[in-house]
Amino acid sequence: ISLSAFRNAASFFKAGISLLCSNCWDKNYDLTLQLHNFYAEVEFCNGYFGEVDRVTKIIIEKAKSISDKTRAYFILIKTLGTQRNMNTAIKVSLAALDELGEPIQQSGIRSLLNRFHIFAKMNLLRTIHVFAKMEDSQFLALK
Repeated sequence: ISLSAFRNAASFFKAGISLLCSNCWDKNYDLTLQLHNFYAEVEFCNGYFGEVDRVTKIIIEKAKSISDKTRAYFILIKTLGTQRNMNTAIKVSLAALDELGEPIQQSGIRSLLNRFHIFAKMNLLRTIHVFAKMEDSQFLALK
């Protein structure tokens, strides 16, 4: 799919949202939810992360149930990760887990982050070890 297809899709979803009535979340809940979710996903593909943030926050605020919010949470967390905004991605993830009834206590967060940090260091060391064993020609072939 070409990027122009995503741009066109975004403009169609945005137009659809603009045509909704002022109390659309009450009168046309399912349609409103779907249009907003699709619009956020397409804008993620377009790289318009500010728009993704804005739209997913509307969905999370207006959605009636946690199951209706999960898609928006997923898109928002994926966007934050893509932007390398890990602290906010973790906070949003923890808020979603809490809303799902699976809260993680502060001590558990620290333990989780320490494990992630150790895992990341191990992978980095493993990668450095592999590169160190390579001949120059093998390393240049990676490009």
